[in-house]
Amino acid sequence: MHGQEEPRNENPNNDMIILKSLFRADCFTMVMLIISFGPIAFHHLQSTDLLFPLLTSIATCAVVTFLWQWFIFFNPSKAIGIAFSWRKILTLVVWVFQGIFEPGVLANNIVPPITPGQIRYAKRILTASMANPNLIPISNINSILIPSMVLGLLSSILFVSINILLIDADRFSTFVRVNLLFANLLHVFLIMQVISNIIVVTITRIKYMNHTRRREAMDPLPQLRNTLRNFRGNIFFGSAAVPVLELIHLFGRTLSLLTRVIDFGFERAPEYINRFEGLAREMTMEWNYWGFVHVGAYNMEIGRATAGTMEMFSQTFGLARLIGSDLTGCFCFVCGVGGGAICSLVGFAIMESYPMQLLLHNFFIGYLMSRIAMAWPHACVIAYYVAYAENPENFENDTTIPDRIEELRRLVDD
Repeated sequence: MHGQEEPRNENPNNDMIILKSLFRADCFTMVMLIISFGPIAFHHLQSTDLLFPLLTSIATCAVVTFLWQWFIFFNPSKAIGIAFSWRKILTLVVWVFQGIFEPGVLANNIVPPITPGQIRYAKRILTASMANPNLIPISNINSILIPSMVLGLLSSILFVSINILLIDADRFSTFVRVNLLFANLLHVFLIMQVISNIIVVTITRIKYMNHTRRREAMDPLPQLRNTLRNFRGNIFFGSAAVPVLELIHLFGRTLSLLTRVIDFGFERAPEYINRFEGLAREMTMEWNYWGFVHVGAYNMEIGRATAGTMEMFSQTFGLARLIGSDLTGCFCFVCGVGGGAICSLVGFAIMESYPMQLLLHNFFIGYLMSRIAMAWPHACVIAYYVAYAENPENFENDTTIPDRIEELRRLVDD
């Protein structure tokens, strides 16, 4: 991909018809569910006095996450510092795991220690990737973020409403209700992923074009329309496949770590588990969120875009290792957990007898809403990395990435 001149459409408009049709069907299903279940769920929640605390907690979370992304825009370095001041809580979680697993191997590998050098670099890379605020003013970002969060709010309310109706639906067996609840959970998760990735594809296209072609101010709204018109199938497939593959990879990695502290009673268990982990790792190398940059820039199929991007990373000295230790994803996750906690705490503060299942619903909704708000900072960072990987020798922005690669090299030598 080195030396490409202009973004081009590699997929004709009639490609991925099935995925685009599934996307339309999913949107149609959501609208029909709102029409069918909305009024019933509204009256049901009103009768149980749960409507006000539910709406208040979700609205509060939306406002807080909206203000938080403003703060990130104006002071990304301080935002990173605030988010990772919570790392002592993560350390406490590690200690708990160490009490359960005597050697502490599992805890130390699943929750690796966060070093001051990583935090310093996280501040610098986020600041560098979001530089040039005139390129995408915060008001323009809000023009796509606000409708996205409103759609997320509607999806969240629909999700809770259907679940409450299912919980109280005595005409269904427990097995049927559990499966319907799980299906509803997956559906709203997919909706939120699609919304987030629409923002990611839109913003990465703008930032990527700025880094590689030196193009100035591109209005996000036309780019958003372009995303919705041309990339629906790729975004829908990526939103469904990438989280599943990452979950499989995490499961395989966890099993591999467990083999060090637990005897499975089967001599070849470690061998089979390591094979499973290796296969899962290869699958995540074929489909992951890094591919969304070239989906937006060149209208590539998500698998091909990911494979090309990962190949560039492997060919750029030190970049693959640097990305492996990058904290941007962890930062977005911590912000998501914070949003979920706020959503749950507000509901509990308003109504002390707030049902536990609604507290869990609130946390899930708050987490997903926060991840939607964090989609564009994450998009800025991944576009920055991909643009650097395409032309590391002549990258004209700054020396953030090569400086960190050199720092990591010195640490290895020492």
